[in-house]
Amino acid sequence: MVRRVCLVALLVVWCGCNGQSDVGADAGYCDGPHVDSGPAEPVADATTVGTVDAASGGPDAFEAAPPGDAAGDGAPGADALAEPEAAPPDASGHCADGKQDYDESDVDCGGSCPPCGPRKGCFVDSDCSQTAPGCDADAGGCYCITRELVCAYSHCLDGKKDVDETDLDCGGRSCSPCAVGLRCLVDSDCVTSACDAISDVCFSNQCADRHQDGLETDVDCGGGACNACQVGQKCASNFDCQSGHICQKDAGVPVCQ
Repeated sequence: MVRRVCLVALLVVWCGCNGQSDVGADAGYCDGPHVDSGPAEPVADATTVGTVDAASGGPDAFEAAPPGDAAGDGAPGADALAEPEAAPPDASGHCADGKQDYDESDVDCGGSCPPCGPRKGCFVDSDCSQTAPGCDADAGGCYCITRELVCAYSHCLDGKKDVDETDLDCGGRSCSPCAVGLRCLVDSDCVTSACDAISDVCFSNQCADRHQDGLETDVDCGGGACNACQVGQKCASNFDCQSGHICQKDAGVPVCQ
């Protein structure tokens, strides 16, 4: 009787495995192919958890992180806008760092730094020193050469009419006298020592500059270098007067008569 029961049980198990019976399959006795029960549920990716489209109105939708905040923690990311460059440091900073930066016209000089010496770069006269070695203090110190943008040791070489010059880089108290045809105010502004009294232009000689200067006894006459003076013009001796006339006082003033 026992043998018959065991035989029946073995037949049931064998039939279930060959026919893919639910009994055998569910019991785990068979190694046959599993029945596909449909597509698996999608596994949520770590980067998309909680990113349900806001249009769906899902319970776990949330507002997108601000630009540059990949972590969503409010901290700026790598692509955040760069901060503007800080304001220039004081003179103990950029004026002593061994390079030309900020508003300097040359390395560590000019602009907001101490002014530069001769042959250093400049943009305006204030970039150049009045007292640095090589700058002519008697001529106002160094000035910026307009055409070259470098400091010249004197304003008399900067390519522009400035300070007390009567013409471009000439005349005045400290610059060389001007050539004939250039502007002047007094004779010393001209190489010929002859500044015309009417046009304020340097003439070729004093005997034609329309005022008394040099050795002249009157305007453009006398003195031995210019033509003899006419009657009524002042004189110092008979030699200052035209031929046939003498130098004689009239009302206390010697004139040609």
